[in-house]
Amino acid sequence: MAWRSKAAEALQEALSVESTREWTPLQSSGEVRLFTSPVSGPLPFFRGCLERSAATVELADLVRVLVSDSCRRFWDPSYAFSQLLGHQDTMALLCTRQKASPVASESVWVNACTSNMSAERFTYAATSIEDADVGQSMPAAHAGLTRLATRLWAIDVRKKEDHWELSFVLHTAATSFRLPNFMLKPLLASWISSCLVSIWRMASAQAMLADPCSGDRGEYGGRAP
Repeated sequence: MAWRSKAAEALQEALSVESTREWTPLQSSGEVRLFTSPVSGPLPFFRGCLERSAATVELADLVRVLVSDSCRRFWDPSYAFSQLLGHQDTMALLCTRQKASPVASESVWVNACTSNMSAERFTYAATSIEDADVGQSMPAAHAGLTRLATRLWAIDVRKKEDHWELSFVLHTAATSFRLPNFMLKPLLASWISSCLVSIWRMASAQAMLADPCSGDRGEYGGRAP
């Protein structure tokens, strides 16, 4: 189906986006370095980067936090849940519900996602899918909600010498927000920063504790190692 090729394209873009685009630094948000890259459209590409020592956290700890449905509820404050519409190997077709907030309406994101893992790198990528590429209509429970349009949503974790680099890349139309674009830019950059810091904190705890994601309902996309 068409959604599988879209997932594969998103992954290839995620694997190379750091080197193939020109990135302009933004003011850093605490521990996270932030960048933008211009594109045609109202909002640019956003990229956040967090570096941490690899001495105490394994790649498997980070991956478990990233692909866990229940963990994502903690590190992504906008996330409600995902409904699996289809899958093949490491590819999945999801209907993801996003929470309402004071600045955004409740919304739904139909997306194709996949992941790639090696000994020292894990990359997860997702992209919006239109109904024509899905081969089925949206579940009735999501009817009437704002439809998100996000061309690339990707998290990349890779080892560089003695540290991990966590990178979050986002290119979205942000259709659910009730704010002008000049206010959206710092908001989205701050959200990326918050997600990366929370992912690292949860993975660090997982390395020391039994498993903060125990009792998980499952993976929301891709496949854990």
